[in-house]
Parts: sequence; C-alpha cells; structure tokens
Amino acid sequence: MRNIATIVSGSLTFMACLLGASSALAGPCEKDEEHPDAECHSYETFMMPGGQAALYKPAGVEAPYFGGGFRIDAVRWSHHNDDFGPAEGSLFIQASLLRSPSSENTLGIYEGGITLSFERNPNRRYLIPYFGMTTGGMFAEDMPKSGFIQPLAGLHLFSHPNVVADVQGGYMFPTDDVDRLQGVRVQASVRFHAW
Repeated sequence: MRNIATIVSGSLTFMACLLGASSALAGPCEKDEEHPDAECHSYETFMMPGGQAALYKPAGVEAPYFGGGFRIDAVRWSHHNDDFGPAEGSLFIQASLLRSPSSENTLGIYEGGITLSFERNPNRRYLIPYFGMTTGGMFAEDMPKSGFIQPLAGLHLFSHPNVVADVQGGYMFPTDDVDRLQGVRVQASVRFHAW
C-alpha cells in the first residue's frame, strides 16, 4: 500500500511540475503587431513513423528492462488556436523489445494509446506537456502473458509538422501477476513525417 501511495504522490508531483512549466511559458498564440513571430499553426498528419528507447522496471524483477522499438502515430494533430480542447494530440501504436540482466529472455510489449496536451493554445513548438494512456500486452518466456493499462504524462521537447521528439513516463498496471509485473516505465521517442 505504501508503494502505491508513493507512486501516486510522485505522479501528481510530476504532473504539477509539467503544468507549472507550461503555465510559465504559456501565452496565447496570436499573430499581431505585438507578436509578429507567434508560432500559430494547425495541421494533421497521418502515419508518422519513428523509433523509441524504453526502460521498464517491474516490481518483482531486480534489474530493469532496457530496449527500443518503433512507434507510428496513426493520426496526429496540432491546433494552436482558441477552439475548445487540447492543442496537440495523437492516436498511436507502438511495440518494443526489452532485455534485462535479470533475465535470459526478451520481453515484448505491444500497445495502442492516445496523448493530449494540457494546453489549449500555446505560443511555441517546444516543451509542451501532455497526458495520456496506453493499453496492450506483454510477453516473455519466463513470465505469464499479460495485458495492461498505463496512464502516462510526458513532454513534447519539440513539436513540428515534420519532426516530433518527446519523453514520457507512466506506471503499468498488468492484468496478470500484478505484484510482480506492475512497475514504472519511461521512454523517449522521435518521429518523422517526410510527406
């Protein structure tokens, strides 16, 4: 129970820091005489591929799993305007293969998810905080196959129609062998859209 309280407390602190950082940088995106260089932009992209590096630390395993994989943003949008809703969002699928010094087997993770920015109309392309969730499955020879859900929070380090770089972290809640497989997961990813 103490672990769950620590995780919840840490997650809330992380999200508060993201919101604080975004409010410090926030300002409406309005091109006018006072702000001629405002980064007002709206676009949608489809099938934006990229790669990722990931770390996953299950509670019941001594050493964390490290590895990489691919991510495809099936739909990604950026609407920096005063309309209702978050300025940035994406629907994506991704998969990773991870290894740990504690295991001779490779861990596979596959999932789909959604991310939405905290802000409605930021005046920048960088340091945009977001939240989201994923759901999927994981498998390895030395552990039971399990589904999971993972709430997450992250930061778009750079967000452009052709390049997106971000970091994110979350906590995985498995459907099987919960005491052993629940744990923290972080990842960094870069996606490119050349057309």
